[in-house]
Amino acid sequence: MLEADRIVRPPSFPARIADRLQTVMAAQESALFAWLPVCLTAGIWIYFWRETEPSLIAIAAVAALGLALALVWLKHRFPLVLGLCLLLAGICLAKTRTEWVRAPVLPATTGEVLCEGTVERIEARRGNRVSITLRITALTGVAPGHTPSAVKLLAPARPAVEIGDRIKARCRLSPPPAPVSPGGFDYARTLWFEGIGATGRVIGSVEVLDRATSLAGEFQAGLQNLRAAIGERVRARLAGDIGAIGEALITGERAEISRDANTSMQISGLAHVLSISGLHMSLVAGGVFALVRGLLALWPGLVLQWPIKKWAACAALLAGFGYLLLSGSEIATRRSYIMLAIMFIAILIDRPALSTRNLALAALFILAIEPEAAISASFQMSFLAVAGLVSFFDAWYGRGSDEKRVASSVWMTALRLAARMILLAAATTLIAGTLSSIPAIYHFGRASPYSLIANLLAMPVIGFLIMPMAVASVWLMPLELEYWPLTIMGEGIRLMLAISAWVSTLPGARLNLPSVPLPASLLLAAAALVLCLARGRLRFTGLALVPLALVIALYRSEPDILVERTAANVAVRTPEGTLSFASLRRGRFAAEKWLQANGEEAQLSPASDAGAWECGKGLCKAVVRNYRIAYADDELAIRQACPAVDILIARFPLRDRCGEVPVTIDRFDVWRNGSYAVYLGNGRVEQRTARAGQGNRPWTVKPIPRRDLDKEASDTVQ
Repeated sequence: MLEADRIVRPPSFPARIADRLQTVMAAQESALFAWLPVCLTAGIWIYFWRETEPSLIAIAAVAALGLALALVWLKHRFPLVLGLCLLLAGICLAKTRTEWVRAPVLPATTGEVLCEGTVERIEARRGNRVSITLRITALTGVAPGHTPSAVKLLAPARPAVEIGDRIKARCRLSPPPAPVSPGGFDYARTLWFEGIGATGRVIGSVEVLDRATSLAGEFQAGLQNLRAAIGERVRARLAGDIGAIGEALITGERAEISRDANTSMQISGLAHVLSISGLHMSLVAGGVFALVRGLLALWPGLVLQWPIKKWAACAALLAGFGYLLLSGSEIATRRSYIMLAIMFIAILIDRPALSTRNLALAALFILAIEPEAAISASFQMSFLAVAGLVSFFDAWYGRGSDEKRVASSVWMTALRLAARMILLAAATTLIAGTLSSIPAIYHFGRASPYSLIANLLAMPVIGFLIMPMAVASVWLMPLELEYWPLTIMGEGIRLMLAISAWVSTLPGARLNLPSVPLPASLLLAAAALVLCLARGRLRFTGLALVPLALVIALYRSEPDILVERTAANVAVRTPEGTLSFASLRRGRFAAEKWLQANGEEAQLSPASDAGAWECGKGLCKAVVRNYRIAYADDELAIRQACPAVDILIARFPLRDRCGEVPVTIDRFDVWRNGSYAVYLGNGRVEQRTARAGQGNRPWTVKPIPRRDLDKEASDTVQ
């Protein structure tokens, strides 16, 4: 044999690529479980993105296909098959949840009707008002087929009612509102999954028919009284916003916090402190865990013979559950407790507490019982933030375990430890803030450029001063010894507000961003997930999606005209891209939401208006892209408007008038279709409506005339 024949030839380029790809994919096997909630979420999103409700036959076919794929996966263990199976399961879960909560939705506004039912929830609002969720038992003036199972009522003054009471009151009800603009936040969908079919206002006094007698009702009433008593004790010791924030951190009641304090904390990036979620639950339960474990460790006999770490985990679970009840059990708080509970249960079964597997388990559990959580801002923000933190700490401690220990003095060791803590605090704040801002910008159009500074300064105060004293004050209240804990907590809140006020005055702190297109937000979220969940160098491929997302975000189409859902106000876009309003008094809620989505300061005032309208008595005129636009809120002014405009918007029914105007939108149009967004082009006028954006879904209100509603009710009585 020749010497040349014994030379080993290097593998070909395709073979090297295939070998490298196989190595990369093998490294991902440990992360496959973390992608399961992502696949489930994708299926839920597909369900909610549909314009029409899928039939039960279609869902049955999807379920059958998913079952077949599950059998294939059990035999061959292909990861892609499992992911597709979870995606189909997400579609079925969302449909099942929709049918599970299905209840009648009020299709028209009522006059004064008599509402009778059981109080399920009481939420404080500004100005001593309260929102009451009432489970309806009797509703006069509405036919049974249109009677909602539950309504949400706003009472102008706090009535003397408790959860579980059966009450009677005169009310004026309305259907769940359509979005303030096409494609905007769908509050009707949120109410649907809460089982609420109408909103309204209490007229006059509330009569309590009987008090809560069931065990559950008495428990809820007692819990409500306890929360109210704690809030009064906090506000009796701490005045103004300091007391209001203290009450919010303990009981979740935020109604007494002033608008100025809210605005300051939003600008500085500390607004998340006011909403009880993962941060607060971690500080309370984690603090109890550390305290109990530390105290038990003082006895060497206990440490050597008993699992004190598991005892501390049980104490943390109980403390977190108590905080969940005390804080009002809001949806975001419930999800945070579930995620935290899984972490502590992992300790009880001798598993790592902080891992992507535990995060995936928590997400799967939440999505299984509340699939609609997948489209909520709170779930998206918390899931991305925690995924980023878990990934970071995995990398940090993996790197730290290989570090060489260098002998040094006590002072150098302390200095190194302090630097390490500061670096960790900065990194966690930056990671959590950056990743949670992806859904926050899409949902709220707001970013806090100095949130890193604010959180770095405020988190030590919150973690070591405010929250420990909040827990101590609650424990000491039965003994009437809460004076000093509340005083110390108040000083901590005062310092936090000072930090917030300083950061909010920095140059460029008030940053309002225009709404980001959904495709761009999805690409950014996908990039974040690849960075957090992938293994090895593959995770850095997620960075390639970021420039593409930014390019898509730049090319966003904005409406030239916006019409409020009752035609109470109209906005036009100026050549500079700002919005100008026909009225600075009417339709303020929608107008401020439009300003926020446009990246402007969400405050309707003469200083904020661009002045594109020329208004006279009952008629306003504007010119946009060479289209002559008129807005009439007086029927007498319509005669002079019709001959000289291209687009006419009327706050009243036009009926057969102004037939010569090419485009008209009147009171009947917005009643049927909700708010309008009009896009102007070269000889083209495109109209989009809120109800068309909602699609033909169960939560989409199909309005009927009020006289038809009254007629059906009278026919039922007869």
